[in-house]
Amino acid sequence: MAVVETARLRIVALTKEQLDQYMDQNPLVVQSLGVGSVSRDMSPATRKSFEDLIVSKARAAVDSELLFYTIWTVIHRELNRTVGDVIFRGPPNDRGEIEIGYGMYAEFRNRGVMTEAVAGMLGWARARADVTTVTATTRPDNDASMAVLRKNGFERDGQLDGCLVWRFPVTSL
Repeated sequence: MAVVETARLRIVALTKEQLDQYMDQNPLVVQSLGVGSVSRDMSPATRKSFEDLIVSKARAAVDSELLFYTIWTVIHRELNRTVGDVIFRGPPNDRGEIEIGYGMYAEFRNRGVMTEAVAGMLGWARARADVTTVTATTRPDNDASMAVLRKNGFERDGQLDGCLVWRFPVTSL
């Protein structure tokens, strides 16, 4: 199990088995993660999106690529519960770029938790020889997400399909 530690957080890359349990809110994932609770309400649309974009690819991934396809769940150590998720949208491309995505449960927003989680994941990316750049996309109206990226040193790099594109060269950490 891959784990990234920050001052307040433990960010855990879910195994294929944990990923299935997490999506089903199976109580076994609570035990395997060592947390007091995993509370996520997902709309049917969000569940389908996660299944199509993450879970199906994670199930098919070879072990060396799983970390780029699974959910990294963000655990607040003091509260001993999950508070959000971080994902990558696949392994590095031929230029060493990976795209990060993230989401924070509503009751934990505006506390700097996701800024800290993204910083931790940038540190993880920096330690990898195959990653040169981390990218992200945001909707132009998602001020909170843009603030997370700015606080972590991402810079705007154009638009794609109505979203803003952001870049962070990991060598600048």
